[in-house]
Amino acid sequence: MAAAGLDPRDVRLIEIVFKHSQYNRFEFVFEPVLVSDRLDILIVDPASPDGVRALDWLGALDRRVPVVHAVARGATGSARHALSIDRLTLQLLPILNRVVEMELLAPTAQAPELRAGLRAAPPVVPGQGGAAGSPQTRDFLREAARLSREGDSAREAAMLAAAP
Repeated sequence: MAAAGLDPRDVRLIEIVFKHSQYNRFEFVFEPVLVSDRLDILIVDPASPDGVRALDWLGALDRRVPVVHAVARGATGSARHALSIDRLTLQLLPILNRVVEMELLAPTAQAPELRAGLRAAPPVVPGQGGAAGSPQTRDFLREAARLSREGDSAREAAMLAAAP
């Protein structure tokens, strides 16, 4: 899994969530660079120039790679899968799990009733639902977001102090 066009803080949150997601159904590994043979899912901000370049690059690949649009609250994405960037820590694993189930698992490996259920599932709407299941997971994700905000505040304070 890789990301393109996201803020470095959001990329760091993704790495933190993956590092601590020991009880998730699937193991996700973040790739810091776009490498075609290791890329299974791409999270992209379609409004950023880097995101647009990554989408163009994906179009040139000889295989299909599922894309998750990371959009601002209230914005709509044209991708089949989208998450609200302001709820990244809560929506990341549920949406990626859904992408794996719907797009990457071989259809023949799934039971017919499961395939029918996945096709009938409502589309993911950013900012609604999608919260991680257990209270322990939610608490962890909240703490990760808090630590990230503290780091942002500390960096900003250091930059202001260093400014002439």
